[in-house]
Parts: sequence; structure tokens; C-alpha cells
Amino acid sequence: MFQVTINGKIENYEAGTPYLTIAKKHQAEYPQDIILVFVNGKLTELYKSLKKDCELKFVTTADAPGGGYRAHREGICGFLGGKGPFC
Repeated sequence: MFQVTINGKIENYEAGTPYLTIAKKHQAEYPQDIILVFVNGKLTELYKSLKKDCELKFVTTADAPGGGYRAHREGICGFLGGKGPFC
């Protein structure tokens, strides 16, 4: 079990828990969709998983003008190998 600090509160999760699972638990606390997470200050995708005790800060589509859309677009471009219509 790892201790995860979110908004000043400590929660316990099993090793290997995807950040997406944790984000879904907290989505109701955010008016916009959670799309990324800072793990101990490092921007990380939600499909990655918990490896140690950490602090999480969620990133939503509302954080920074164009930031959520840009991150989503860049993720799609990465998936498409930079060959999409807007890459």
C-alpha cells in the first residue's frame, strides 16, 4: 500500500493502481474533466500507475487557456505518430 496525498488528504492505494482509477474517484470534485495528473510535480498521463508514495494534483480541461485541449491534441498526435490532420 502506498500513501497518496490529494488536496492535503492522505489516501491509501495498492501498488499498480492506475492514476485513472484515482482520478475517477475524485472527478466529482472538479467541474471539468480530469485529463492528466502531476505526480510529485511531474506531469503524467492517467493510464500510468502508482509506484510509490506521492502527492497528486489533477489537471482538468479548465486548467490554463487551451492547456487541456493542447494536451489532449498532443496525446492524439503521439498516438498517431505525428501524422494526424492537426499534428
